[in-house]
Amino acid sequence: MAAIVQTHKLNLHDVAIVQALVYSSESNCAELKRTFQLELASGYNEVKIQNLPFDLVQDSIRVAGAGEATIHDVSVKNQEGADFVIPERVLAIKATFEEKERAKDKINDSRTAVQKRIEGLDNLITEVAKHGKDGAFHFDGRENCHSSCPN
Repeated sequence: MAAIVQTHKLNLHDVAIVQALVYSSESNCAELKRTFQLELASGYNEVKIQNLPFDLVQDSIRVAGAGEATIHDVSVKNQEGADFVIPERVLAIKATFEEKERAKDKINDSRTAVQKRIEGLDNLITEVAKHGKDGAFHFDGRENCHSSCPN
C-alpha cells in the first residue's frame, strides 16, 4: 500500500444527521446518514471518524464518495482507552423516551383494569338476566331465595 499523505479526523458528534430511518422497536435499530466534505490531497488520504456508537454493527458501515477520488478500504477499529461520551441531546431523548414508555405502561395497566371491570359487569348483567325476572337474584350473593330468606 502507498504511503498516506494526509489524515483527516472527524468527530461524529460534529457531523449532522441528514437522514434517519428507524426500524421496528423490536429490532432496536436505526440507519443514520451523515454527509461531510473533505479537501483531499493528491495521493492516499486517511479519514478517521471518532466517537462511533459503542453498539455499532461493525459490518453495517457504508461509505460513498463523489468526484474523482476512489475509496480503497473501509475498516472499523476500536481505539484502546477511548472515552465514550454520550451527548447531552441523546441523554435528553432517552429520558423523554423512557418517560413516554412509563406513561404508555400506565395507560395499558389502566386499560387492563377497565377491561376486568367491564368483564365483571358483563357477568353481573348475565346473572341478572338469568335470575332477575322472578326477583330471586340478590346482589349480596344469595340466589334462589324466596319468602323464607331474611330481607
